[in-house]
Amino acid sequence: MATAAQPHTGVGPLTPFEVSFLAENEPITIVPRQRLDGLDLISGYIPSFRPPQRATIPLWLALVLKKQKRCNIVAPTWLNSHNIETILEWENLNLNAFSPALPWRWLETAEILLDAAADDIPDAGLGGDRDLRVLLRGLREVRQTKAREGLKQLESSYLQMNGLGLLEITELRGFAGSVVDGLRRLGATREENRRAEEEEGMDEDDDDTQSTVYGRSTVGRASTVGRSSAAVRGSSAAGGRSSVGLDNEDDF
Repeated sequence: MATAAQPHTGVGPLTPFEVSFLAENEPITIVPRQRLDGLDLISGYIPSFRPPQRATIPLWLALVLKKQKRCNIVAPTWLNSHNIETILEWENLNLNAFSPALPWRWLETAEILLDAAADDIPDAGLGGDRDLRVLLRGLREVRQTKAREGLKQLESSYLQMNGLGLLEITELRGFAGSVVDGLRRLGATREENRRAEEEEGMDEDDDDTQSTVYGRSTVGRASTVGRSSAAVRGSSAAGGRSSVGLDNEDDF
């Protein structure tokens, strides 16, 4: 069951729906079917159309004119079965990289054009394995598989996947971000455990050292007490001999 796209709150990354919407600002070439006056838009001035001269306008405007049957859209040079099939073969041969032959917004642009102007896109209705839609679907699946394999090499600091398109990154960001956050928390927990173990080891070493010093002090005190007792006994004996001598003198 399809769910409605969540509106953007102005905080955090864009959603896939919003990325596709912004792709309509990309320039596209058209062939006007009739004369049209120039348009003064916020993004810039659009010169007047003079068929059959081609013109480059924003994709959203081309879609409006296409819907009104006032123009034909010229497909981008990369959007054809031969080129997509070549890129797909390259992707299958290079499992650790993504093809640089695709533009930044290739996925969302292809989806928009095939939905709104399929009759202007060559090879869009061929059917079979060389159908453009089939090739694009296969290309997307191959790149998604490679991206998932890349997630196994995630680090807590960054994830490097050069060659991915904007929509592909947007679709991957949510899951990859949660995995990176989990790795960071796991790393922090391991670091805390390591420090706790080091502190416990230092405390045990301190206890052993104190026990050794206390034992030596006790032995030393016992020896001193023993020597003192012997000296007292010796003094007592000497006192006894002195007393005997004095008695003898009195007798004398």
